Amino acid sequence: MKMKQRYIVNKNLKVGDTCICPSCQTQFVKTSYQQAFCKTKGGTICKDRYWNLVTLNKRNNTTRIS
Repeated sequence: MKMKQRYIVNKNLKVGDTCICPSCQTQFVKTSYQQAFCKTKGGTICKDRYWNLVTLNKRNNTTRIS
């Protein structure tokens, strides 16, 4: 299943359901109604990776700040 599709599926599942992270494919239990990503990697690593890959202007960005 593609990342965007997995994200939509996770958003529509209920709290307590088992989900699969769209970013790292880890299985987790949804603990909040807005949760769509796992917390296994710590912080927001999976969420950041997902949005950086899905958002075209971030994905095509070749300019680096640092």
